Amino acid sequence: MRLPATLLAALLAPAGLLGLAPPAAAQAPTTPPETACIMPEARSLLPEGIFDQLVTRVTSLGLGANRVLYVGTSWLPSDGRIFAVSCAGKALEEEMIGYIRRMEAGPTLPRFGRTLLVVATTDQQPNSQEDTIKLIAFRQGKFLTLLEHSALTRITAPAKDAMEEAWSWTFSQDGTRIEFGGTRTTPAQGNRPAKREALPKDAYCWGAKNEFEKCD
Repeated sequence: MRLPATLLAALLAPAGLLGLAPPAAAQAPTTPPETACIMPEARSLLPEGIFDQLVTRVTSLGLGANRVLYVGTSWLPSDGRIFAVSCAGKALEEEMIGYIRRMEAGPTLPRFGRTLLVVATTDQQPNSQEDTIKLIAFRQGKFLTLLEHSALTRITAPAKDAMEEAWSWTFSQDGTRIEFGGTRTTPAQGNRPAKREALPKDAYCWGAKNEFEKCD
C-alpha cells in the first residue's frame, strides 16, 4: 500500500518538528562536592615561642562538615602536640604527645568510630630513644588513648647495654584485634657476637568495656 506523501513526511520528521521532546540522555548520578574545611596555620595553634624545625601532619576523619582534622605538630628535639580541629577551623582539644613520627587513620571500632594511630618519640636522651604507638579517639570533646605500646626502644651506651627493640603491628580486618611482633637486636661487643631474636608476641582485643585488653 502506498502512503500519502504528507503522512510519510510526518513519520520521517524529527521528533522536535512534531512538538515531541526527544528522549532525555542518560546521566550519571552526581555526588555533592565535599565541603572544604578550614585548615588553620599551625603556628596559630601553638603558644608564643620558638619551635625549631616545626613539622605539621594532618589527618582528616569523618564526613562532610562534621569531620575532624587531626593536626600533629612536632619540633626538635622531641616535642609535639596533637590538635582536634573542627571543619570550621576551630581548635577543639590539644594534647602533648612527643615528636610525631607517623600519624594516620586507625581502625573503626564499635561505638567509637574511626580512630587515629600515632607513633611518637616519647623519650629522647643522649644515649637512648623510646618511641610509642598510641591509638587515639576524640570523643565528647576529649582525647582518649585507647591503646599504648612500645614501638621502638634503642640504647646506644654504655656499650654493654646497647640494644634495639623494634615492634610492628597488624590489625584484624574488623579492627578489634591488634597483634604486636618485635625483634631485639644486640650489636657485637668484645667476644660477644651480634644477635637478633624475636620478642614474645602481644595481642590486644577490643572488649565490651570499650577498651583494649590483652588476649591470646
